[in-house]
Amino acid sequence: MVKDAPFLNFVLAVVLVLALGWLLVIGKFILLPLASATILALMIHAATEALSRLPLLCRLPAFALRLGLLTAFALVVLLLYAVVASTVDDIVLRTPAYEENLRDIVSRIAAYFHIESGEAWQAIREATIDEIDLRQLALSVLGALTSTGVAVLITMVFTIFLLSERKSLAEKLEVAMRDRSNA
Repeated sequence: MVKDAPFLNFVLAVVLVLALGWLLVIGKFILLPLASATILALMIHAATEALSRLPLLCRLPAFALRLGLLTAFALVVLLLYAVVASTVDDIVLRTPAYEENLRDIVSRIAAYFHIESGEAWQAIREATIDEIDLRQLALSVLGALTSTGVAVLITMVFTIFLLSERKSLAEKLEVAMRDRSNA
């Protein structure tokens, strides 16, 4: 940075912030599961240490405890995913009835206030209520669930890697950071 060029420094700072923001937006599909996997690996490591102090579980190797905890976590997530997916499937099947009920309620409200025959009401209804497509909304939620499932799968793979490389990765990072002159 140049001391005598405040505008140049400002422009460079803005460019740096924009570039980092762009990298975070582009890399969120890798960075978010990686951050989640790191947190999950730390939680599993702490839970493994706590479980290894219990009388019966102290005889199991730490790797078996970690694998068991990760499997239990994966099963809980899979169960939650199945419940949500089943609920969304039921909603998709029932959306025509929901849409009809919504239109009926709005028609009753309009009839109560005696505005169902006005041109303004027809324009409002065409722009709002008639544009609602609950089936499309439910299908988009199902698509979001699918991408969330992929993110959970990537998180599990990263977590397995972090747990299996826990000690050797720390040593590799220490060696890499210690000798920067050879880089």
